[in-house]
Amino acid sequence: MFVLGVLLMCSGCVGFTGALGDFRRSAGLTGGSGRMHFGTCWANKPTHRSVSYDCFGDVTPLSAAPRAEGGLVVMKNVSENRQGRHEQVDCTPTGTCIPAGTHAALGNAMLLCLTAGMTGGGLSVILVAVAGRRTWLLDSYGRHFRRAALWGFGALGTAFVGLLIPYWAT
Repeated sequence: MFVLGVLLMCSGCVGFTGALGDFRRSAGLTGGSGRMHFGTCWANKPTHRSVSYDCFGDVTPLSAAPRAEGGLVVMKNVSENRQGRHEQVDCTPTGTCIPAGTHAALGNAMLLCLTAGMTGGGLSVILVAVAGRRTWLLDSYGRHFRRAALWGFGALGTAFVGLLIPYWAT
């Protein structure tokens, strides 16, 4: 049980770090913001009834991705073929872009809540495994621990649902 908690907590921490970077980029806090014209998209190998696309295109202004050759940028693992469309993106200096704007920022904020919940869940499993071996800990702090865990998970769940509603609306 302890090992399961450690794995859950570690995967939550790694996911949280990645989601935080994507959230900061999609909210326009880091990177270069611009508009991308999707020139060509190629389908990746389908996995269990879903297909993702890698799309290439031009970004304007060129300062959004300064080290991209000729302003040519790539957006990987897009859920649909966006060839011919124009969208707001946020790019790294080398030319890898992610969607930007309210919808993308809300989706990444929901992912932050989910990964924070995984981290907290892993910590809870670790504490229960440790407290299970030390009955005096469970007797002394069990009620407080359960209350704190319920409030924490309740707050994360409320935040997730609170973000889900505007995500569906946009």
